[in-house]
Amino acid sequence: MIDKNYAKLSDFGLATILATKSLNSIVGYTTHLAPEIIVKGTTTLQSDIYAVGVSLFRALNNIANWRERINQIVDIGETLKRGNLLDTLGYESYIPKKMIAIIRKATNLDVNKRFLSASQFRNALESLKPDIEWH
Repeated sequence: MIDKNYAKLSDFGLATILATKSLNSIVGYTTHLAPEIIVKGTTTLQSDIYAVGVSLFRALNNIANWRERINQIVDIGETLKRGNLLDTLGYESYIPKKMIAIIRKATNLDVNKRFLSASQFRNALESLKPDIEWH
């Protein structure tokens, strides 16, 4: 979505309704669901942070053929439950190690090791000061 001069990420039906601890919608990308949702059916704010981490991974790696890549994984269900999807797919060499660390924190299998809030996640991203010359 574009708002004036800013691009904004939209909800893909994965948002948590905190009062009910349930998903806003059953429609969405299964691959963006946090492992605790798949295994236990529970969702928290950290489940949303996980989903945003996967979305960031996809955007940075510029994976145009997402479904094709997912279909090549032999046991996708177990990969998702173990929280190994992103490492299985791998990171492009141009992605800075600090960005990879942020994505790994957002998508950590242990809910308690993820960012505690969206603001904390945003602050980590804003702390990166890439030295990029755009041509």
